[in-house]
Formats: sequence, structure tokens, C-alpha cells
Amino acid sequence: MTVIVIEFPVVDYDAFKSLWEEDRTSRATLGVRSYRIFRPLDDDHYVALHYEVDDAAQAEAVVAALRIMLEAGPIGKVLFRPDFRIYDEVASGAYAS
Repeated sequence: MTVIVIEFPVVDYDAFKSLWEEDRTSRATLGVRSYRIFRPLDDDHYVALHYEVDDAAQAEAVVAALRIMLEAGPIGKVLFRPDFRIYDEVASGAYAS
């Protein structure tokens, strides 16, 4: 599994969430299998997204589409300086509670 991690400051979460819900890049069509949205406990103006895709090539295509979409307007209005990283899962596990 490959994960795209995107982190960035936001003007406010509601403005970001409205933009995200528009799904301008058609995430499912690009191959995003699932997503997770995170907010730090100590910063209301920061968001992290995790998108799961099948492989690195697909991840690069998703990042390219996101960059094009963001450059068209939301950067500097809703969110700032997005940082994109692509990770391959190399290990996982679980612990009994």
C-alpha cells in the first residue's frame, strides 16, 4: 500500500472542509482508495490528509492533479504551503488491548 500524506496550514477548518468536499480532482477516479483527515490537538489552523492508493505511480498522478487544482486558487485563500510526501508501507501490526 502507498500513502500520500499532505500537511498544510488552513485559514479555518470549515473553509478547508467545504473545499475538500467539492472533490475538484475526483479523488476516486484518480485511484484514491480511502482517506483520513487529521487535525492536531494544539493547532486549529492545521490539517493533515492521508490518501491510500495502490502504488507510487498512482500516488504521483494524484499529487500532480492536486498541485494543479491548488495552484488554480485555494492556495493563499483557504490553505497555505501544502507539503506532499509519498510513503510505502513497510511494516504494520496490532497490539491486543
